[in-house]
Amino acid sequence: MISLLIYGLKFRMFMFKTTVWAGSKLNINTGSGYGINIPLKIRDELFQKNWKNIELDLNDIKFYAPITDAFWNKCNEIRSPKIGKWLIRNDAHTWTKGKPTQLEMIHIEENKFKVLIKKF
Repeated sequence: MISLLIYGLKFRMFMFKTTVWAGSKLNINTGSGYGINIPLKIRDELFQKNWKNIELDLNDIKFYAPITDAFWNKCNEIRSPKIGKWLIRNDAHTWTKGKPTQLEMIHIEENKFKVLIKKF
């Protein structure tokens, strides 16, 4: 939990670690096939089933990524070509087998999240 004091107002944000997800049909030209893996415990405790999308702040872009019905079953990834293009621009779209790129997500409020690439 992160607490910030801005202009006398106190904000609490929750940060969690996660990884990049890549499907079997990747396209480095369009960015399709990439996403963000959301840990099941985080999904179940933080995400709301009535959300149709989440707002992602990826530093250089902000956009709404859809939450599919499959997200609540076995496919707990947030997928979007915009995520893929961001990963490609930041050279975070490839990794050693079994060691996907590490991310940090900060829950700002409601369905809004900031995503950071962890560079080691």
